[in-house]
Amino acid sequence: MSLGLENEIKFLKESLDREIKAKQALDRELQVRDRELKAIRGVEAENKGLTEALDRERKAKQGAEAENKGLKEALDHERKAKQALEIQLDEAVAARLWVAGGKAMSFSAVLTIYDVVSNSWRKHISLPSPRTECRIVWASHSLWLSGGIDDKSRLSSLHRLVDGQWVAMPGMSCQRLGHVIAAVGQHLFFIGGASDNNDVVSSCERYDTVSGRRSVMAAMSTPRINAASAVAGDCIYVFGGNTKFNDLDTIQASGERYDTVSDRWSALPAIPSPFPSSPGRTKSAAALHRRSGIIYVVGGHDGKRPLESVERFDTARVSWLSSSTPLPAAVDCHAAVCLHDSLFVLGGLIGGAAVADVWMLDVSGGGGGGRG
Repeated sequence: MSLGLENEIKFLKESLDREIKAKQALDRELQVRDRELKAIRGVEAENKGLTEALDRERKAKQGAEAENKGLKEALDHERKAKQALEIQLDEAVAARLWVAGGKAMSFSAVLTIYDVVSNSWRKHISLPSPRTECRIVWASHSLWLSGGIDDKSRLSSLHRLVDGQWVAMPGMSCQRLGHVIAAVGQHLFFIGGASDNNDVVSSCERYDTVSGRRSVMAAMSTPRINAASAVAGDCIYVFGGNTKFNDLDTIQASGERYDTVSDRWSALPAIPSPFPSSPGRTKSAAALHRRSGIIYVVGGHDGKRPLESVERFDTARVSWLSSSTPLPAAVDCHAAVCLHDSLFVLGGLIGGAAVADVWMLDVSGGGGGGRG
């Protein structure tokens, strides 16, 4: 074989080897590309699955949101309906006066209602027992009855009127008669009064009408029985009373204001009197005229005589105004309440005799016009 032919064969062989190696390299690259493509397709499939899962989750969330919206709307409708019923109930109560117990010839066991619209009285239901010196108040859309004295003993009981029946609730921490009961929001406050052994107390306790929890609160600076009281905003105002049971020599002219938020008592200016020598008043009644913020302290006894005067306290200025129009007669041991622009005075003792009289005074103009 010639040398030229051998070189040509060698050249062709080397070229073929290079082509084989190039093809092998290309095959390897194609295999890598194929693996990458499969990986990409796997990622795309996974992403598609995730997208579908997210879409299902989104649709489920939208369904849950729609369901929650429906539930929220139903609950809101139910809440508004409940509020409407409560407003109707409160408005119905606001047009009525409730009188519980008392004593004429004997202790009374009757809860009596006066309807302002129809100008009529009717007996509602019997109390748990005949009693006097008890206290009633409207709170949490119910009527509450506390303490007093029956023909056997002093009472520490607390009852709530539910569906026409008295339901016994956890009682007060001590027996109380001639005490103050006040409602601020969902809380009842029981203040002062006479307890065991005729001891007049200054203590104050709070009862939560929703949770049933009872708390001991700050006490008044002075023990009081038969004090007049009214509620304005978050504060309870207490006027007069006496510091010893059935002792007219301990009558007070002082007053105190209790802030239910801060749990603090503060002193108020002394109650005015038409008689300069008067030490104060007890067995009076107080009522708040909401629109003006004026509390009317009505009648009572100054230790020497029953009173016919009606004093006005401005809760905004924390001061006494000129007296209002006096009562038709001097009265003590009565009740008083303001409904809209009318001050009602109910029952009590006139000349030592129990009466069933009801007097009304228009206080739309602030109730002035009496003694300056």
